[in-house]
Amino acid sequence: MSNRERFVGLRRSLTPRERAALYAAQDGLCGCGCAAPLSDIEGVIAEHTIPVMLGNRDKPDSLWRKPCADAKTKLDLARIAKAKRQARETGQQARRARGTTKAIPAKRNPWPPKGARKIASRPFPRKPRIDTSETDD
Repeated sequence: MSNRERFVGLRRSLTPRERAALYAAQDGLCGCGCAAPLSDIEGVIAEHTIPVMLGNRDKPDSLWRKPCADAKTKLDLARIAKAKRQARETGQQARRARGTTKAIPAKRNPWPPKGARKIASRPFPRKPRIDTSETDD
């Protein structure tokens, strides 16, 4: 069962009376703080301050304009993804915990082990030395 299926039953909607009470409490302004008036033309969405996926079990607590709600949802999705990563529900740690991933094999080192290969110390021929100790006088 996915998280989405798990939380579908937890989403509670507002009754028309509760929606009207929220509208009156907000003086007909957007709940995000932008002070724009709510209008049915733009669309009005009931929003949770804390997303349901992050543990909110209550009904929506404010009315937002659709553009503001879309921006908040985008931020909420990032917060939810981060919370899942930190709880190790997704990503590499979750796959390791489930045992569905294998270790990445190490690449073979193409170089011989240390000390196994001699390095040529003189890749060029030696110059003949001139012996200056024996001089003919």
